[in-house]
Formats: sequence, structure tokens, C-alpha cells
Amino acid sequence: MKHLCILICILPLIVWADSRTAVAVVEGGFDARATGHSFSGEFPTQSGDATLRMDDSTVSMTLSVPVTDISTNNSRRDNNMYEMFETDAYENITGEVTEVPLKTLRDAQKLPLSLTIRDMTEDIKGTISDWEDENGQISFSLSFTVSLETFDLDPGSPLPGLRVHDDVEVSLSVYVDPS
Repeated sequence: MKHLCILICILPLIVWADSRTAVAVVEGGFDARATGHSFSGEFPTQSGDATLRMDDSTVSMTLSVPVTDISTNNSRRDNNMYEMFETDAYENITGEVTEVPLKTLRDAQKLPLSLTIRDMTEDIKGTISDWEDENGQISFSLSFTVSLETFDLDPGSPLPGLRVHDDVEVSLSVYVDPS
């Protein structure tokens, strides 16, 4: 019983010593194509929590972007986009990375992440470039493709014959600071 009490008392210290909380910051935007033209959008810098293993072997992070912070600099298109995302019910788009080995990120330059849009979550793979790891601070560029159809998103058509293509290219700059 004495050993059990000691284990229960020190267990929180073991967990605390094994990982550290960091701040993850992301900014970025997207490029989309429609019949006859393309357009882009962006969102301001967002921050979220990240957890790094003390031995720097894995990273986990969750970041959310309020949909109404995304802008294409065209209010009509933005309002259609907000309607498509059903912002009254679903305010955020959330990306989550869980226990990904840093070696995988550095060497394979792929990032598996779960992306939640509205009430649907899909696992996708992002491509990493511009990887930097200096004094425990990690930064990289991340790009991935979102299929509107996969997330059951219908952008509608403001004019006959005009439609938004299915694939939207997302580009992000990610910075993780453990201090």
C-alpha cells in the first residue's frame, strides 16, 4: 500500500516531466479555381496548444480557425462561403496532429492530420517544406488539398455555368515554440 501511495503521488510528476506544452502559431490561406477564373483566401494568424515530448521525439497539436476570419476580399463570395460552412452551427475548422514522430516530419516531410470541417472529420496528409528546428523551436510550411466533395460541401453557383472546382489547395506557415 505504501508503494501504491508513492506511485500515485509521483505519477503526475512523471507525466509532467515527460512532455511540455508549447504554443503553435499558424497563418495561411487557400487557392481555389472556378469556371474561367481562380481566387484565393487568407486568414489571420491563429494560435493553439501543442505538446512536445521532452526528448523531442513527438509532437501533438490542435489548431482551430474561425471560418468567419477567412476572407477572399469579396464580400459576396465570403458570405456564400460562410453559408457553405454553416457558420451558425459550425464556427471553426480544426486541424489536429496526434503523437507524430518528429523524425517522420523531418525525413518523410509528410504530416498526417485530422481535419474537421462542420461535423465531418477526415484524415489527410500534408506536405512539409522549409523545415527548421533551432533551439527547440520548430517552423515549417505545410500544404494539403481539401476536397469539397469529401466534406460534403456545396459552394453553389452564383451564375449558371459557374462552379467552384472540387480541390482547394491550402498553404500554411506553422511555428511551434516550446518556451
